[in-house]
Amino acid sequence: MRQELRKPERCPTCEMITYRGESRYYCDGCGKELDVDMLELTAFPKERATDTVEFHFCNWQCLRYFWKQKTDYLKCFDFLILPSPRSDDIEEVFE
Repeated sequence: MRQELRKPERCPTCEMITYRGESRYYCDGCGKELDVDMLELTAFPKERATDTVEFHFCNWQCLRYFWKQKTDYLKCFDFLILPSPRSDDIEEVFE
């Protein structure tokens, strides 16, 4: 879950981004605030292929919990992109 703290700003003349904005991310499984090291699941809706929905997780356990709880909701998407596991996460992924 993404919380926008400050919106991006653009130059009124040339439309270039002058400030990128600030966001804070929270785990969609447990609600814990996330740092840079997070897992991201991207879902593509059936009706609009360009609009995506992103879910963020602190670990594989939270991703699995979310998946089990929201299976019916996730079926409304055309396809999902799962994070790629790192070699040191393999055991946690397949628990």
